Amino acid sequence: PLYTSAIRSEAATLSPALTANDWNEASAALSSALGPDNSGTTVLWNGKSGSKGSFRALGIAFMRDGDLCRAFEADIKTASKEPQTTRGTACRSLTGAWHIVDAASQKV
Repeated sequence: PLYTSAIRSEAATLSPALTANDWNEASAALSSALGPDNSGTTVLWNGKSGSKGSFRALGIAFMRDGDLCRAFEADIKTASKEPQTTRGTACRSLTGAWHIVDAASQKV
């Protein structure tokens, strides 16, 4: 199904080891971290597979192609990989959901 493919794709943007269930937990933390009430606050998440991490907004929100966007930093630890830090951009669509539009992992 398309919905599952979209979830898997977005999870893989952060880490290929994240499952769709991990992304459900992570995406809630991403939405919270990027919301207007959390300027730079770190929001933690724990996945059912043992993966865990955090999101933190970087800088101020900006508009891109009609969507509200924010830069973020994510720290991710999965059972199968070394911890990694990822920086990227997420945008909120008209439906209110945040989606990662670009991300690049950094060495920890």
